[in-house]
Amino acid sequence: SLLQMVRLSVGWRSPWSASELMGRRNSLMEMVTDRTRDCDRSIVLMRGVDPIVQSGVNLPTKQKSSFRYLTGCSLASASFLLEARKGRIEKTTLFYDKRTKTEELWDGEEMSEADMREIYCIDKIEPRSSLLSHLERLSSPSTLLLCQSPSDFPEMAQWLGRCKMEKIDPFLDQMRLVKSAAEVAAMRRSAEIGSVAIVEAMRSGEKTERAFAARLELEYARNASSSAYPPVVAGGERACTVHYLDLAHPLREGDCVLVDAGADCDGYFSDISRVFPVNGRFSPPQRVLYDLLETIQLTLIEEAKTGDLVLNSLFSSMLHLIGATLKEAGIFTRDLTPRELDRVVGDISLHHIGHYLGMEVHDCPSIDRNIIMPPGCVFTIEPGIYIRHGNDLIKREFHGLGMRIKDDVLVEKGDTVSVLTQSCPKSIEEIEAIMNRN
Repeated sequence: SLLQMVRLSVGWRSPWSASELMGRRNSLMEMVTDRTRDCDRSIVLMRGVDPIVQSGVNLPTKQKSSFRYLTGCSLASASFLLEARKGRIEKTTLFYDKRTKTEELWDGEEMSEADMREIYCIDKIEPRSSLLSHLERLSSPSTLLLCQSPSDFPEMAQWLGRCKMEKIDPFLDQMRLVKSAAEVAAMRRSAEIGSVAIVEAMRSGEKTERAFAARLELEYARNASSSAYPPVVAGGERACTVHYLDLAHPLREGDCVLVDAGADCDGYFSDISRVFPVNGRFSPPQRVLYDLLETIQLTLIEEAKTGDLVLNSLFSSMLHLIGATLKEAGIFTRDLTPRELDRVVGDISLHHIGHYLGMEVHDCPSIDRNIIMPPGCVFTIEPGIYIRHGNDLIKREFHGLGMRIKDDVLVEKGDTVSVLTQSCPKSIEEIEAIMNRN
């Protein structure tokens, strides 16, 4: 409708339908059924992101992912209350202080309360000051309270302390691990936007780490997106620092650059790593190491297609592959004992094979990496090799090279996977073609 088009154009929207939001809330109530047997009612109480103000200027904020997951709301300074009895939701309230007429002159017009109720699927909008009276009414030993932390509401500790309390995040992590069809679509869009951004930034010929990062941001913005996290753009030996964020150096001829970046599309993140040569051609040592790493990553993706997929098992395979592949390629200065090989692999492979991905880069932190990942789960496969100067067990021509290849992978039904970031080139031939297209 025309009204929906206007809302989209000014950002007055949730990307999720009412059925999606209500489905999440109802699923949460079903998950806590056992916890509510001895309770008269259950309530969910969550606080959104607080505004960041410096010298009277409002700085950009990102909504807390769990809050946005249940509410669809990205507004700062909002709180959410859900009331239920016997697993049935009775009422939802968003506590939010709308801007005054004077504030709107400075900061812009806000959506109406009617729009808030419709877009966020909320029964009532009330001022923040009224939350205390609700808690006075609801708090009792027979009330199950689901919240992230009581410290989110320090002024209400007396009333929260009367309830039977459970942390909400472990329940939400279990829900968020398995993506709905709408969430998978958002993850696919995010992966595509993130892939395009990396290709266009590589093609741009930017000469500094900071300018390259700025080009990524530009490409995200062109696709109604933003950066999921501060990007890594690490030239030369700085790529041996896994999360190098300084963006303080030029990109020098002869160096390789490690890029680790992702898009935020409607609150769902992509997370991609690629490596490219500044001058458009991999040097012989760079080419050897990159080719080995790509082979390792492709082998791990194939292993992921065999079913009963467990991140920790993939991690063990990664460590074995790195040791065996580098040994076969003659990267080491001498024959290594099994113990020495394990040690050097630990020295040059600094992180796990991957992590769960969704509304956070490292999503669902309470979920163990030793479970069989269910259909609908998205995760990364990201082997890395980081060879610092001074490693006397590795030939000198490889010193100072840091490389990581990372793709986002969806577990599908039928014991198979899809690589969501497939469109982001990673073969040596594809990367050199991009770099030399101009």
